[in-house]
Amino acid sequence: MVASLFSEVSTIVEVHQLIIPTVLIPLTVISVGISVAASFVAGLFGIELKAEGPRKFLELLLKPRFILTAVVTNLCFWGGYKGYVYVKNMPSFLFNIERNNKNVSGKLPGIKYQNFPGRQNEFKRGAITHDKSNWNEVKLGKSWKFQSGGFRAAGDAGDTLFFGTKDGRIKEFNRKEQKVIREFYTGTFISPGPIVWNNRLYFGEGTHDTHHARIYSFNLENGQLESSFTTKGHTEGQPFIQSYNGKTLLFAPSGSDGLYALDAQTLKKVWHQNDGHLDSSVTFNNGKIYSGTGRERGDIKNNKTFAIAYDFNTGEKIWKREIPASSWMKPVIVDTDVCYVVGEIYFKSEIGGITCFNQESGVPTYSHRNLAPIASVPLNIDGDLVYSDIKGKICRLNMKTGKVNWCYETKTRGLSLSGVNYDQYRDVLVYASKDKGLFILHPDSGKVLVTWMPEKGDAKWETTFAAATAKEEGWYLWDMAGNLRLIKYLDSSFDEQISKSDKL
Repeated sequence: MVASLFSEVSTIVEVHQLIIPTVLIPLTVISVGISVAASFVAGLFGIELKAEGPRKFLELLLKPRFILTAVVTNLCFWGGYKGYVYVKNMPSFLFNIERNNKNVSGKLPGIKYQNFPGRQNEFKRGAITHDKSNWNEVKLGKSWKFQSGGFRAAGDAGDTLFFGTKDGRIKEFNRKEQKVIREFYTGTFISPGPIVWNNRLYFGEGTHDTHHARIYSFNLENGQLESSFTTKGHTEGQPFIQSYNGKTLLFAPSGSDGLYALDAQTLKKVWHQNDGHLDSSVTFNNGKIYSGTGRERGDIKNNKTFAIAYDFNTGEKIWKREIPASSWMKPVIVDTDVCYVVGEIYFKSEIGGITCFNQESGVPTYSHRNLAPIASVPLNIDGDLVYSDIKGKICRLNMKTGKVNWCYETKTRGLSLSGVNYDQYRDVLVYASKDKGLFILHPDSGKVLVTWMPEKGDAKWETTFAAATAKEEGWYLWDMAGNLRLIKYLDSSFDEQISKSDKL
C-alpha cells in the first residue's frame, strides 16, 4: 500500500514537471511572435521599439480609433478590388464600340445573306445516295490562322460565314473570295454563335463572370451598329429569331437574368421571364417557346433545374417541369414531344441523358440515361435522336422503340463540348473532337468512315468546342487557337449529286 502510494505521488510530480514546460513553451512562442509582429508593423512606420515597445505598441493597436481606422482602410481596399472586378467584367462602353466600327465598310457587291435564325437541329435525310465504303479522299483544302480563336460554330448566312472570337470580334468570311472581308468589334469575348436575319447580324457576348452583357444588332448593308439591348447577366447562349402571327421576336438567353423576348427590329423588350440560369438557345413550335435551365458555377446547394414552355407572344408560363440535371443546349422537337439533353458541366457527375415532355401538357413521355453529362445540341434525324456527350461518345436513339441503335466512343480526353452535326450534302455525321481530330460517321450504323488529323508541317489540332459547319465545298472547322480550316471530301461522282449550282 505505501509503495503504491509513493509510486502515485512520484507520477504526479513527473506529470507536473512535464506540464510546466508544455504550457510555457507555446506561451513563449506566442509572446515572441507578438513581439516580432509588433516590431515589423512598427518598422513599416519607421518606429524603433524599445524593450517594452511591443506591449505599448499593442496597446496602441487595440485603441478604438486605431481599430476603426484599420477597418475603414481594409474596407476601402476591399471596395477598390470589388470595383476593379466589377468594371473588368463589364462589356465595352458603347461609344468605344461605335468608334471602333466607324470605319467598317459596307458589304461587297453581289453578296446575298440568307437568314440564319439559329442552329438547325431537325433534319430529313434527302436523296443523296453514294457509296460510303471508300472515304480515303479527305484532305485539308485550305487553312487560315488568326490572332484569336472562338468557342462556337459559324453563323451560316449562305455565301458568308460569321465567326466570333475571344478578343471580341466577328469575322465575316466570304466563301467565294475565301477570305475575311470585314470585322465587327465589341471588345468582349463573343461566346455564342452569331445569327442573321433580314440583313442584320445579331449576337451576344461574355462568360459566366460577365454582367450587364448586351445583345447587338449590326446592319450588314453599311457595317454599323444599329441597336443593342442590355441585360443584367451574360448573353453566351445563341439568340434565336422567329416570326409568328405577324410578329418577329428575338429570344435572348441571359444567364442568371433569364430569357428576354425582344422586338427583332428595334431590340425593345416585349417580355421577360426568369426561371433559372439560362445559357441555352430556345426552340419554337406551335406558338410556344421551349427553354431549359442549368446550375450556375458555385451553385452547390441549389440543384433544381427546369424545362419550361412559354407563350410566344406574352411570355406566359404554360408549364414548368423539374429535370434531373442542367440543360445547357437547345431542346429538340420530336413528333408531339419536346426533348432536353441534361448533364452538369461545372460539377463532377455521372448523370446525363435525355428527358422528353408532351409539348402541350408538359407530361413526361420518355427518358434515356447516359453515364456522362450531355452538353451538345441534340439532333432529330428522321425521328431518331443523335447526341454526343462530354466524353466524346456519340449515340443514335430510336425514338419509336426507345432503344439505342448504336454508340461510338471517340475516346477524347477532357471536356468535349463541340457536338455532333449532320451534313445534309453528304448524308454523314461529322464530329470535331477535342483532341482526336475530325470523325466522319455513317448515320445508320455509326461506323467511322474516316478520321482526319493535320499532317506533319500543318498547324496542330487545337482544342475545338465548335461543331463543324458543313457546306457544299466541305467542312469548316474553327478552334480556340484561331485556326480556321476547310476540310474537303474529293469525290467527283458524288459532287454531281449536290443540287446547288454555286459549288466552290
